[in-house]
Amino acid sequence: MKKTITPYTAILLLLFTNIQSAAQEEINFNSAGTTLSGTLILPGGNGPFPLVVFVHGSGSEKRSNSKSRAKDFAKNGIASFIYDKRGVDKSGGDRNFPQYFSFDTLAMDVNAAIDELSKRKDINTNKIGLVASSQGGWVAPLAASLNKSISFLIIASGSVSTVGEDNLFERNVRLKGEGFTESEVKEAEAMHIVDQEVSRTGNRFDEFSKMWEQYKNANWFRRVYLSDQPNPPGSIYRNWYKRVVDFEPVNYLKQLSIPILWLYGDSSIDRFCPVALSMKRLNDLKASGKNYEVISFPGADHSLQKKSKDLLTEAQTFEWLRSNGILDK
Repeated sequence: MKKTITPYTAILLLLFTNIQSAAQEEINFNSAGTTLSGTLILPGGNGPFPLVVFVHGSGSEKRSNSKSRAKDFAKNGIASFIYDKRGVDKSGGDRNFPQYFSFDTLAMDVNAAIDELSKRKDINTNKIGLVASSQGGWVAPLAASLNKSISFLIIASGSVSTVGEDNLFERNVRLKGEGFTESEVKEAEAMHIVDQEVSRTGNRFDEFSKMWEQYKNANWFRRVYLSDQPNPPGSIYRNWYKRVVDFEPVNYLKQLSIPILWLYGDSSIDRFCPVALSMKRLNDLKASGKNYEVISFPGADHSLQKKSKDLLTEAQTFEWLRSNGILDK
């Protein structure tokens, strides 16, 4: 006899399914003596499930920044782990760390999370990947080069450039967008190149100081430099920037043979990531045999939004996961 499902029963079943597909578990894990705090979001069923660990963007990023997207992965059968960045919210560590970060430490934290989650029977340790955005696009290749259990990466708006190149790009685009002339932008760029060299080597500070005096009354100056005096060699900022300015993700990408999905906004709109340069370098890597898919979204910004609305990037993401055998077709 055929059973009839009433509207009330249908609602209960829908609610039960949603609860089953959004099971959450708070998990603390240790990384170099510091306790970090996160949330594991599990699909319905018993597993074992593929796993993605979300890698933070810049700044004091909490786990909540990635929660909506993590739930989308769980609904599609992939366990997701999100956590508060070191020094942020419930995670321990120096509260200044997000400002004066270390790529090595960020990668270490990612891999410590993977080590903890790999102990679980409901995680498929053969299908562990990273979902990274912006600054995380530098961290993810480094973490994967150190951890052979990472079998795929998904990177949104990740700069395939050094930090120094990225900063020069961001500053130039910002000044142009604010209406400064080409000659003014070139003045700021020339000064910034010397500024980076002071941080990198401790040299050229006298030259930088002269440029400071030369341009301190220029229209663009206070849009770039906020202090009253130039930062001397050996300052806290310069000692930190020296460690990150020449970080080169290509060095780690060359070591990896895993599939990577790259998602970008519009090169004419994204003012934080050198999209055109990044895509050129990725095409060079693809030509060397790397398993990359690179997708750009016309009209989209750095957050992969178009006119303040989220783009439906999940369709491409989950199709790519199926095509690489991470999800069943």
